[in-house]
Formats: sequence, structure tokens, C-alpha cells
Amino acid sequence: MMVVFLACLFSASLAQTKASPARKAFPAMDVTLFKNLSWRNIGPAIMVGRVTDIEGVPGNPNIVYVGSASGGVWKTEDGGITWQPIFDDQPIASIGDIALEPGNPDVIYVGTGESNTRNSVSFGNGVYKSTDGGRTWKHCGLADTERISRIVINPRRPEMVYVGALGHAFGPNKERGVFMSTDGGETWKKVLYLDDRHGVADMDIDVENPHILYAALWHFERKPWTFRSGSEEGGIWRSVDGGRSWTKLTRGLPKLIGRISVKVAPSNPKVVYAMTESKEGTLFRSDDRGENFRLVSRDVEIISRGFYYTDMRSTQRMRTASMPSPLGFLCPSMGGRLSSRFPAPPTSIIMPSGLTPSTRAGYGRVRMEGSLFPTIGGRAGNTSTTSASLSFIKCMRITDCLSIMSAAVSKIMAHGMLPVEAARRSASSTMIGG
Repeated sequence: MMVVFLACLFSASLAQTKASPARKAFPAMDVTLFKNLSWRNIGPAIMVGRVTDIEGVPGNPNIVYVGSASGGVWKTEDGGITWQPIFDDQPIASIGDIALEPGNPDVIYVGTGESNTRNSVSFGNGVYKSTDGGRTWKHCGLADTERISRIVINPRRPEMVYVGALGHAFGPNKERGVFMSTDGGETWKKVLYLDDRHGVADMDIDVENPHILYAALWHFERKPWTFRSGSEEGGIWRSVDGGRSWTKLTRGLPKLIGRISVKVAPSNPKVVYAMTESKEGTLFRSDDRGENFRLVSRDVEIISRGFYYTDMRSTQRMRTASMPSPLGFLCPSMGGRLSSRFPAPPTSIIMPSGLTPSTRAGYGRVRMEGSLFPTIGGRAGNTSTTSASLSFIKCMRITDCLSIMSAAVSKIMAHGMLPVEAARRSASSTMIGG
């Protein structure tokens, strides 16, 4: 019975095949029709599309530099309408940090090697410098650092440059810690070094007194099957003599500590924030330049994946700080407690326009007109939402971030900063003040 049934099906299928008309032959396509079209990158976007740093030029919103985890450095000179890769001739594609010389933005320092040490992290080969806005580059050494988390420049003596090197992610190496140059990157001196397993997770400078610097030392080591983050030896160090000597800050801070982000409030450099991967708390604040810290938050969502999201920014115009989360962008309230957040799926890029606080969130940051604005990286998302005082732009893909970013940056520059009270009235934001 089954054989008869299958035979009938085969006969019916054969009859339909014979009855179907022959396919039409399409005429040859004239390829010259496409001569004015150019290729556009549509992926892959999961691992190579992360934005690690964004730097703008104070007073000129048309110029923005973008560093990516595995895609080099990009530059726009028309407010984001067009972008050009300016680092493709170099042998390294992974970018850790970008710094522009204060007062002379044609001088650019690029620290290579992403410092967000996920399992797909790439590597760099030291520091590069351009003196012509990114047209040409010179390698300035520190090749074995592999990953550079931060570059800071003395605003009064720009020939003094500091590099915070995280070092190798998969094993020990000695070329890590804080390096100082007094000749614009021609030579380097290692000025802060703990051992071959602790590197710099973050670094900041007191703009009021640039002799004061802060550096966060972090023990991190990744293996194919696991990773280790934190130690009792790591923590925050401070220099009060321009980086020549350093002292560990301990009062009020956890003893066992993982990744740390340390930031100085530019409007009141006595205020220093420490965001910590720690069981004792996640956000600490000092009001005396690091002599004493006090706990202001235990919210674990601030750091979430500590080795990745422990990063924050402090704003230029107010004593405020903000931090990332894989679930959104968090702004502390007046006094430091986290009272609300910007909801966001972890698969979107979000750029609040006109908002004062900012963060890199493991993926990027926007620095424009002396202030910082947030970016939270990811993969997909296709909606726009608007509140009373904030608007969000979500990219379809991380590789589209450059074009979407231009609209957000233009909007930021067009609308300026939100007043504190307006931001506080917004249903989706609060800020902290000094």
C-alpha cells in the first residue's frame, strides 16, 4: 500500500515538472549602470564594530575622531556627513584611546590596543602621534604594552604626556603601568609600576593643578576557559609631583578590588570619583582630592560585567559623574545615589543629545565642547524614543554608528547643554552635583 502511495506521488510530481513552462532567459545586464555606486560596509558587526573612543575639537564641532576596537581611527571634518579612515596605513587596527593636545588639536596621540578585555579583544603595538590632524603618523614606542587604556596630556605643558598601559591580557609582561614623556612622546619613562600582572585600567589629571594625577592599577588575566579580575595589591594611586612619584590611596576604599575607573570633577577638582568592581560597593567619592573616600552606591548594575563596564566620565560644567550599564546609561542623583537610569536594550547604540553626563560603557565616548556625552555600544535596535527633555538615537548596527553619530553630535551642538533642573524634571534622568 505504501509503495503504491509513493509511486502516485512521484508520478504527480513528474507530471507537474513536465507541465511547468521553461524559464525565461534574462538579457545580459549592463554593468556600467552601477559605475556611480560604491561599496558600503554592512558587517560583520558583532566583534569588530565596538567604538572605544570618540574625541571632538573644542570650538569646532565639525571635526570628530573615532577609534574602534578593530577598525582603526576615523575622522570627519563636516560634522559627521562624511568619514575617512586615517589610520589604515598603520600595521595595527585596534585602538585603545585617543588624545588631542589642548590648544593644538592637530597634534593627536593614539594609544593602540583595546583595553576592554573580553575574550575577543585584539592587541596594539604602542603609541602613535600625528602633528597634522591625522594625515601622517609616527610610531612613538611602547610596542609591548599591547593595550593602552588612557592617554592624558598636561594642559599647561603639552609636551608632558602620560600613557596608562594595561598590558598583555593573556599573561604577564613588564611593559605596563604609567609611562611619562617630557618631550612630546620622543622618549618615555616608566613612573608607576607594581609588577608584571597589574596594569592601568584608568587615569585622570587635575586640570586645575596638573601636577596631580590619578591612576587605577588592575590585576587582570584571561585564559581561554576563564579569567581573573582583581587583587588586594591593586587600587588607586596618586601623584602630586607631575607623575614622578606615586602614593596608594586607601582611606575608605575596598582592599580587594577589581577594575577601577577614577575621574576628577573638572569644575571642582577636589571631587574625585572611583567606580569599583568590588563586593563592598561600586561607587565612591572623595571631596579632598583622594585623601578620604566615602561609599555612595552599592548598585551592582553600575558595573555589571566588571572587567568590561567599570568606566565613567565626569562633566566639565558641573561636578557630575555618570556611568555605563549593559542595560542602559546611569546618572546618579544629587549626592551620589542612583535614583534613575535611561532604559536601553543591550543591543543598541544610544546617544542622548544635549545631556551633560557621559560614559564610554566599554564601547565609546563623545567629547565635544569640553564636555562628554555617552555612547553605549551593541548590535541591533531600530526605534527612537523621546522624553520631555531627552532624545535617543538607536543605531541599526554598530557599523552604522559613525553615520548615526553625526546626527547625534550635530543635535548636541545645536541644542547645547540641558539645565540641571530641566534634566531633573525629565522622567528618565537625574544628575549628581558637588
